[in-house]
Amino acid sequence: MKHSPIAEYAGWLIPSVVAVCSVGVCLAQDSSSVAEVCHQGLEYFKIKEYEKAVSCFREAAEQGYADAQCGLGYCYALGEGVAQNQSEAVKWFRKAAEQGYAAAQYNLATCYAEGKGVVQDKEEAVKWFRKAAEQGMVEAEDRLRELEPPVSSFALSEELCNQGLKFYNSKEYEKAAECFRQAAEQGHAQAQFELGACYSLGKGVSEDSAEALKWFRKSAEQGHEYSCLMLGIYYECGKGGVDKDIAEAEKWYRRAAAHGNLKAYKKLEALRD
Repeated sequence: MKHSPIAEYAGWLIPSVVAVCSVGVCLAQDSSSVAEVCHQGLEYFKIKEYEKAVSCFREAAEQGYADAQCGLGYCYALGEGVAQNQSEAVKWFRKAAEQGYAAAQYNLATCYAEGKGVVQDKEEAVKWFRKAAEQGMVEAEDRLRELEPPVSSFALSEELCNQGLKFYNSKEYEKAAECFRQAAEQGHAQAQFELGACYSLGKGVSEDSAEALKWFRKSAEQGHEYSCLMLGIYYECGKGGVDKDIAEAEKWYRRAAAHGNLKAYKKLEALRD
């Protein structure tokens, strides 16, 4: 990979507004003369002759040189050597970013994240930070972590439970039970019910009514409708290592019925007869 003139000065474009020109490749015209013009712009910038720097960057940028496009965008963003114009900065960052230039992708993402020169758009910011991060830009990875917080434990357990249901429906019961177990151990009520059902039916695990009761209870205590129903059945029949207890069965049937469970209503009617 060829490093461009600006890329050789990784610390050059790191102010807070729009960092960072780092490793980049010119994917457009790459004649030595255009590269030299861009490099001259860098030299002018270093000695604070900003207007001359802008002139050089513009000449190279208009020929598609990504380094210069990024540099020109930076000058517009900060108002160095040219009137500050965030929209114009975005224009030049985008031209370089679309060539795959990581620094410009980062800068464009920053504009979207902060609403500078564009309407603030988190999704677009994430999109461009990700493109820069995929090229190894650590700063982009840091910004992604800020914009994309870790997935919640509930979301992870929900995903596991859904995966378990897919395995169960395709009769891959052992895989299903393992998914349900992982989610159930994180407190996911539906997964606890499904794991209880696996133990009750001997699907993917050895049939074990006591273990089934354990998971139905954990789920029922969170208000899960069908677990409340199953707990009522276990107490009515004296299954899973508990004594037959009609009062306890009725309690759990009532909780299931409160969710509108028709089977629970019928169970309650049968207990009254």
